[in-house]
Amino acid sequence: MTCADTPTRRVFVALPPDTTTRNALMRAVAAIEQMGDASLRPLPAEDWHITLRFIGAIDSDRLAALKTSVHDIAPRHQPLSLRLAHIEPFPSAEHPRVLAATGPATPEARALVRDLETACRTKGLRADTRGWRSHLTLARIRGRATFDMAARPIDVTTTAHHLLLMESVVVEQQQRHVAIATWRLGE
Repeated sequence: MTCADTPTRRVFVALPPDTTTRNALMRAVAAIEQMGDASLRPLPAEDWHITLRFIGAIDSDRLAALKTSVHDIAPRHQPLSLRLAHIEPFPSAEHPRVLAATGPATPEARALVRDLETACRTKGLRADTRGWRSHLTLARIRGRATFDMAARPIDVTTTAHHLLLMESVVVEQQQRHVAIATWRLGE
């Protein structure tokens, strides 16, 4: 088998939102859907997550090494609280790809992202040059050069007790995100 023939999986490391946050965001998405914009395709709430480090395609050997690294990182970080302050087009209104709940990053979250980035680099994975911005994708925006929606305020704080390794898979012709490994933070 050549490198080109090696099966890969599309993965990322994320935090799950807590139930209170999930419920508040479901209400907010329902209100936005009432606007009747056909370009919005809401994601299933069970797929929602706050991406900390997108990995992309990875082969099984590097995936196993990454799991070991994340297993070692999780106990060094306490459960994280992140405030989600707005629902807005992301990464920007000028170039929207998704509708996301966004908020300020805490020093604790940035430290976790830094540790994940270091682990990825030591495993030979490409550097993340985009920089991390705290966001939770709520819906995809289809076929739009722009998306005319001002940021809507929302004030929810989610507390994550687990770190997830998630995989993007296609189920019934829809992209879904499923946890393939879970680690408890601070233990």
